[in-house]
Amino acid sequence: MDGSASGNPGLVGGGGICRRDDGSFIFAFSRDYRVGTNNRAELRVIYDGLLQCLDRVMTKVEVETESKVVAELLSGKPSTPYLWWPWVRQIANLGLRVSFQIWLIQREGNGPADGMAREGSKSQRDVDLNHLGELPPHVRACLP
Repeated sequence: MDGSASGNPGLVGGGGICRRDDGSFIFAFSRDYRVGTNNRAELRVIYDGLLQCLDRVMTKVEVETESKVVAELLSGKPSTPYLWWPWVRQIANLGLRVSFQIWLIQREGNGPADGMAREGSKSQRDVDLNHLGELPPHVRACLP
């Protein structure tokens, strides 16, 4: 999952790709979050992605993010700024229904999610994709 911000604050969106352990495609999504900050977009997209997983009855999820700040917030390491507390709390509440781990990954490994996040901030609409062929070509090209 990834958030995208054009300015900070600025137009923000988020998106993600869900894959099985073997790397095969399950679903993708992008969201328009209008105006906000990059960290808010990162938190919001993780929340939305976990909801998508719950809707599909997935109970064990590994979340990959390139945001060190957000990974630390959700791992309980630093104190959470008040501004982000509502999203951190909502994600923690989802953790009661779906078991998830947060993994910090390098930016280079987050290409498909980054592509979906940019789609969310550019298109200004929410999109859910259930077939690999529905992915935008630039996102499909990033998949292994």
